[in-house]
Amino acid sequence: PARGGVYTSGGPVAGPVAVARQATSRGLSGYLVRAAQPRTALSDTPTPPPQQPAAAGATAAPRGVVTYIVEPGDTVFDLARRFGITPDTILSANPSLAGNPDLLKLGQELTILPVSGVLHEVQPGETLSSIAQAYKVEVSAIVAYPDNHLSEPYSLQVGQKLMLPGAKLPAPAAPRYAAAGGGNGRATIPATGAFMWPTTGRITQYPWWGHMAIDIGTATGTPIYAADSGYVLEAGWTNVGYGLHVVIDHGNGFRTLYGHMSVIIAQAGQSVQKGQLIGRVGSTGNSTGPHLHFEVYRNGALQNPLNYLP
Repeated sequence: PARGGVYTSGGPVAGPVAVARQATSRGLSGYLVRAAQPRTALSDTPTPPPQQPAAAGATAAPRGVVTYIVEPGDTVFDLARRFGITPDTILSANPSLAGNPDLLKLGQELTILPVSGVLHEVQPGETLSSIAQAYKVEVSAIVAYPDNHLSEPYSLQVGQKLMLPGAKLPAPAAPRYAAAGGGNGRATIPATGAFMWPTTGRITQYPWWGHMAIDIGTATGTPIYAADSGYVLEAGWTNVGYGLHVVIDHGNGFRTLYGHMSVIIAQAGQSVQKGQLIGRVGSTGNSTGPHLHFEVYRNGALQNPLNYLP
């Protein structure tokens, strides 16, 4: 498939490689033109949340499995809305994203399933009943899905892929940072206990269970400010996807993380005040366009940042 296109393929549910091969061997059976979505209009305050992705079990317009090529500015959340499926449906069909949706890369091929649910690979010893029970769906729903091609006596093969309409991925264990705390001898500026917005722009990805953070889309070079006073715990490059990033320990149980910077201004070991310039927006690390990835930790556990921002 060519960059910037979406291609459909018929036939049974298959993994990303199989879908790409189908599209190549059969010829393209369809081309979906991406709806234009301006990504340059910015405001000083975040816009209201967009319409949520389709509820689990909701069906999209009839189509087959789609191979989608990631473009600048794409997020898992946006793609889920565009195709009328849930974000975890995309994660289940693309194992490379399962641990971290921020691993989306330009030019990456994604398998987009036709309905919300989970693409499950049959493991040794599994039966339809055990799979249905594990995902809390009905056996009849699995059997009724046409591309599963199941018929009595419903014998399964190890490695067989089954679409489970309406199923949800189990929620992953909440990521943790070492708990923040005082009494470590560091000279810090006392936190105010109230966060401010770390930059201006619009929210391009909202928190959901697979992405407990917010992405604020804005121009490269836009200032990034400390959301509250504290001690700069980390400032530099990381290989886990954030690129150039800063972590601030606020000394009151909270830590904040600022990812994908183009320039880091704060230095590790430095004390910063709320509103102090710590860096500039960029697209370093695993990123499809300039934005700030902002995370909030409380006592080591990820939180929904929107619960703490004004």
